[in-house]
Amino acid sequence: MSHRVVVLDGLRGFLVVFMAWNHLWFQQGFALGWLHFGELGFVTSAQGFIFMAGLMVGLVYGRQHRRDGFGTVRARLVRRAGVVYAWHLALLVAVVLAIRWLADTQPAWGAMLGAFYDDGLAYAVAGALLLYQPTYFDILPQYVLYLLAAPFLVHLVLTGRLWLVTGASLVLWLSVQMGAHLPLLAAIEPRLWLGETDLVLRAHFNPAGWQLLFVAGCALGALAAAGRLDPARLFRPERTELLKLALLVLAALALWRLAITAGLPNAEVFARIQAFERRGELGPLFPIAFAATAYAVGWLLVAGPRAAHPLARHAAELLHGLWSHPWLVRIGRHALLVFVWHVVLVYAQILADHWWGPFADPWSSLLALLVIALLPLPAWLAEARRSLLAARLAPRPAGE
Repeated sequence: MSHRVVVLDGLRGFLVVFMAWNHLWFQQGFALGWLHFGELGFVTSAQGFIFMAGLMVGLVYGRQHRRDGFGTVRARLVRRAGVVYAWHLALLVAVVLAIRWLADTQPAWGAMLGAFYDDGLAYAVAGALLLYQPTYFDILPQYVLYLLAAPFLVHLVLTGRLWLVTGASLVLWLSVQMGAHLPLLAAIEPRLWLGETDLVLRAHFNPAGWQLLFVAGCALGALAAAGRLDPARLFRPERTELLKLALLVLAALALWRLAITAGLPNAEVFARIQAFERRGELGPLFPIAFAATAYAVGWLLVAGPRAAHPLARHAAELLHGLWSHPWLVRIGRHALLVFVWHVVLVYAQILADHWWGPFADPWSSLLALLVIALLPLPAWLAEARRSLLAARLAPRPAGE
């Protein structure tokens, strides 16, 4: 496996770890909670995770499309979507069983599960139909939809219709920003019912808005797989103009984020900021910040080691070392399994804080670190199972 792919796996692992860190919640907080890059701007782990998912799909299935054709790619991605959907169903079943079998969970999970406590069966079915998502369940349903669309995205990019993919994605994102989906939702929701239950829609992330990140990653990955996008030519150590622009944008947005955290903007300014900061719909601030971050990170990874400035070389060395760490690489290689496991861990941590807490520092911070330490468990188990299977299938020496 090339070093570049190892670094991509490590980056995915890094994003999963910080997503889990951001999802931890204690009644009295925890001192280490501020250790997240999202506190310094408008880039979150979820944005990077969705983009990286698209990038890996484009890279892997772009190569397969060129080798085996559209039909094979479609079949494999449909199967992959089925696996993701199965994990989503497994989480829903686990939640339904937990609220039935465990005592006193509603004070801890009520806001996260919502109507599951009013009509668990109806809303479990609604969750299975991707209509009602408990807190932290949103990414898996999105991913199912994106994987089903991915064969067509890869095919269009590789057959010279990048303009169509880019244009359709931008139009769909802009439609969400201007509220084109709101009349549709208002018309659908009153007509939703299951038995005697009137259902409501619930999802934190709007897939029609967030697809912008997945489609961008998928298109770039497919172009790279086809040899039409060379990172070494895109990121050159002597060309620092776009890097400086990206860093300037990120610095400005960091100042705005700090000002918002400190409560400095007045009501009128804050209302304007909110109009651009609708995270669930991927408001304009988020793709702007993400594009600047992605370019800066890409430049450091590819051009940084050959940069003239020693600070850039040191930063590149730090990122390569961090994202090549076996702990993060292992998590990134099994990102789906670890993501599912992180939901279980976070729900368990919040329930523990309710049952035996509220925990205060240093205990809350230590419990948070324990959750992060347990994240790679399913990755270790998956690799151990694979190694055991390979050992069983390996041919025995002739003398035995």
